[in-house]
This record gives sequence, C-alpha cells and structure tokens, in this order.
Amino acid sequence: MPTPNAKRELSLSINSGMLSFESEQSFQDALNLLDSVDWDTWETQNGFTSLRTSYLNTLTEDERLLMDELPIGGELMTLLNANSMIIITPWIIKLNNQTKKVWVMPVSEIQNIDDIVNENTANSNLRVFDYQDDVFEMLDNSAAKCNQSCTNGDRDKYKERHYCTSNNRDFKSKFKIKYVGFGIWHPISLMFSHRCMANCSSVVPGGGNLADFTNFSVAYTYTYTQKCQGTYNANVGHCYMNFQQTVLCNSGRDWNNNLYNGTRCLSSFDVSANVAWVNMCTTNVNFENEYLQINN
Repeated sequence: MPTPNAKRELSLSINSGMLSFESEQSFQDALNLLDSVDWDTWETQNGFTSLRTSYLNTLTEDERLLMDELPIGGELMTLLNANSMIIITPWIIKLNNQTKKVWVMPVSEIQNIDDIVNENTANSNLRVFDYQDDVFEMLDNSAAKCNQSCTNGDRDKYKERHYCTSNNRDFKSKFKIKYVGFGIWHPISLMFSHRCMANCSSVVPGGGNLADFTNFSVAYTYTYTQKCQGTYNANVGHCYMNFQQTVLCNSGRDWNNNLYNGTRCLSSFDVSANVAWVNMCTTNVNFENEYLQINN
C-alpha cells in the first residue's frame, strides 16, 4: 500500500510522450512531491509538457487570473500528458474528465496505444473504471480484497463572497473543502482564494496585486480512514499568511492544502475548517470569517 504525504526520491522516465512510473508507489511519491514544489519548474526540469500546461495555454491571461481551481487537481494534471494519459507500470492509464471514466491498458499493449487514446471498446485488453472506483486495488489481482467500500460519491462545500462593491471596488473571497475521486487519486483538499476584481490600484500604496494577498489565517481539524487501513487523526492544522510572510504558506492569491493525497480511496472522513481574513475594504483591521465542514 503506497504511503500518502511521504517525501521520497522519484523514479520516472518518459515513454511515448507519457510520464512513466515504475510502480504505484513511485506515482504516489510524485503526488507527494508536487504538493510542495513549483509545478512549472518541475515540468521544465523533467522535459515534459503536462495536461495542466496544455490546458492553461488555451486560456487568455484574464481567464487564468480569474480561475481559482483547475478542472482536475493541479498535482495530477501536472503528471498527465496532453491526452490525459500516464504510465504507472504495468499499466497505461487515461482519464476522461468529461465522462468521469478511467481507461486502462497493459503496457505490453503499447503498440496499440491508439485504442486507449480513442477509447476503442473493441480491444479486449482495455478496461474501464469510474472516478469513484479504487482503481489500483481493482487492478491488483494478487491483493486480498477487504469488505470495506469507498465512501459513496464526492463531497464539497464552499462559500463565496463579493464585498466592497459599494465603494466602487470588488473583492472576492472563496473558501472550499472537497473530497473528490479521480480513480487513481482521491484527495481531500482545503482551499482559500482572495482576489481584487476591480479598481485594485487604489487599495494599497503603489497599487498592483498586493490587494490579492490579504492577511489570512486558516485553522482546521480532520480525520479519515483509508479503506481497510485504519484511521488518521489531525487535531489541529494551521496556516498564516500576510504580505511579508508568504513563505509560510503557498505564495500567491490562492492557497491550497491537500489534507489527504493518496492513490487509494477513503471509507470515511470528517473535516472542519475556519478561515479569517482582513477585510480590504476598510482602513481599520477588520476580520471576516467563514466556517465549513464536510463528512461522509
């Protein structure tokens, strides 16, 4: 069973335009690493163009600035190629985010790779799974099956707010918790974003994007049970970010933290979180607050 959230050296190569990992554990190691490095730099270092980069290149600059999350989690999108494909030995895997399906073919069939690209069901070596499936367990014929099941369906809650419009400005905050399955990745993520949408230059001395970096604090607690693997509890997690101390969290106008980052599904979870941020509409330091909770 792979180890979520551990940091290890990666073992990967590129085969037929796809990142190729020697095992599920190696793929898990890449997900863990991408939780804490710059994705663009990592791609350049590995000579690879990902689905994430290909997708962002189709957007205008304004569309990229307004987007607060990717259609598939950024870590996974950075490991998939432009055809949403990856090799995790002994499998070639393709995700179809429109149909929420995972297509799988043995690496030994790579000469027929067009069949998985085109989702050719006439090829008897192709298998198809749902995003909610625990795909790696279902592919592993050597593993003893347990009687627990994956939690049924995705969960997400968010609160979005626009404020300061009466002062001819527009600030937008969004706070979100979600658990979502992609078949080969089942993360729990916590996200906060804050944007100045209009008339930002009048907000701070010198103008520019400093208004996006409102001071904020996020506190959260969570527990989850990996299918047939026991329960993990985190009493308190905390992140604090301000204009001068962005190194303490992911820098930028969006903050995202994967509380669970695993390739295997969860059978239960419970997450609660509170965010407080400085209301940029006032000259006094006034905090806004939001609270969210999700569970199965």
